[in-house]
Amino acid sequence: KEFGIKFGEEFGIKFGIKFGINDKQLLLLLYSNPTLSASDIAEKTGMTQRGVEKQLKRLKDLGVLSRQGSRRAGLWKINK
Repeated sequence: KEFGIKFGEEFGIKFGIKFGINDKQLLLLLYSNPTLSASDIAEKTGMTQRGVEKQLKRLKDLGVLSRQGSRRAGLWKINK
């Protein structure tokens, strides 16, 4: 849990964004397993798939995340 708080704060400072709990949770999941799909993330976090898709889009638009490869076989890259 401590790692998650520190992780979110570091990214928040770097990108000039205050991350919410869902952002931190999503980033931690993708950090540990970059191949997760939106439905996998929704299942693990209890969020709706649409909610996860909105979060992913927001983080992509902010430059925090990028997608490499195809939709099916690709992976998420956290831009450090």
